[in-house]
Amino acid sequence: LEAVLEPKPLPGVVQAAHFRPGGEGVGYHDADAANQGSGAFRQSEGVDLGYCSQEGVDFSVGWTSPAEWFAYDLDVQQAGKYQVTAHVACKGPGGVLQLDLNGQPIGEAAVIPDTGDWQNWQTVSLGVVELEQGEQVLRLTMPEGSAAGVVGNVSQLVFEAAE
Repeated sequence: LEAVLEPKPLPGVVQAAHFRPGGEGVGYHDADAANQGSGAFRQSEGVDLGYCSQEGVDFSVGWTSPAEWFAYDLDVQQAGKYQVTAHVACKGPGGVLQLDLNGQPIGEAAVIPDTGDWQNWQTVSLGVVELEQGEQVLRLTMPEGSAAGVVGNVSQLVFEAAE
């Protein structure tokens, strides 16, 4: 399988494992250089990617630590307000997710709940964001971990037109 690296059209779904190319410091920041995941996808990257049980998603970002981030190229088809949700899983309390657009924080921070298992997916809201038309860079950041230092797994971000 290959990563889909062209800008993601919005409204739509951004697969978490399909971050920008360019490696550490460009497409992502990972706390360690090893790929702790399955090794079956984007093997040359240091990002921890694992198989995903969620329907329609092959791989998720996992083994996440505070201060990690992932960047995505977006192509906003129509300017406006979008509701953003993340599909997450965590065995035990998770950490915090936040979005930045073109270097500026947007939306609301979300805490990943204890979903009971690393593959038991739930949806959390990252709020309503205002997006301008055209290509932009989104960054999914993980500013805080749980008391155990865990953030959680992320399979996808969903952008839906909001009223």
